[in-house]
Order: sequence, then structure tokens, then C-alpha cells
Amino acid sequence: MTVDAPAVDLNYGLGDHIQLTLQTALATLKRSGHGAVSGLGGTEAAAKWRFVDEERIGFAMSVFPRVIFNVLRSSVRRGLADEGTRFQIPLQVVKKVGAAAVGLEGGPLVSTVDGASGSMA
Repeated sequence: MTVDAPAVDLNYGLGDHIQLTLQTALATLKRSGHGAVSGLGGTEAAAKWRFVDEERIGFAMSVFPRVIFNVLRSSVRRGLADEGTRFQIPLQVVKKVGAAAVGLEGGPLVSTVDGASGSMA
């Protein structure tokens, strides 16, 4: 069982259409028959750009390119983070429906680890 807490999620808006994000968490892994191990989990840096506003055409569209990487190599060895670096550039479409929002996100995922390149997220 793995628990990621506390999580750090830093966001900064640049104007009305750009959001910069940095996320990471302390990961704790408990394996049966062994003690718990803890360390820094995977880290994600991203920049979201909304290029279509819902007010203009009835829905919003954005791209949210992100890089997911490991700050500490020891976290991979201990099973707290996935190996390699991944890059994803999903397209997001969101429509407000009353007080709720309905959205879709999809795009290619490229990884430095064999077998993960070109998959859809």
C-alpha cells in the first residue's frame, strides 16, 4: 500500500489564460512483512494554456503539457516513484453544466522507459 501525503501543489496564474503548476508528495510504502519506507515521490511540472474561453463559444479548450520526473533516484530504487521521465501534452475540453463541469482530456504520453512511449493517458 502506498500513501502520498502530505502533497505539495503549487500553482501560479499568469494572466487569464496561463497556469504554472509544480506538484510532488512525500510517499510512504508499506509492504507486507516489511517496515514502511518513505521518500519523495514523482514530481510534475506543467503549464496550462487555455486558448478558447467558454464565454466566447460555449466550451473551454486548453493544452496542459507536463513533465513527470524523479528528483531523487533513491525513490525509484525503493519503489516510491516510477522510473524514467515522462512527457504528456493533453488537450482538454470543458463545458459547464449548471454548477458542475464536464470535461475530457487526452493526448500522447512519451516516456524514457521502454514500452511506455506513445501511449494515451
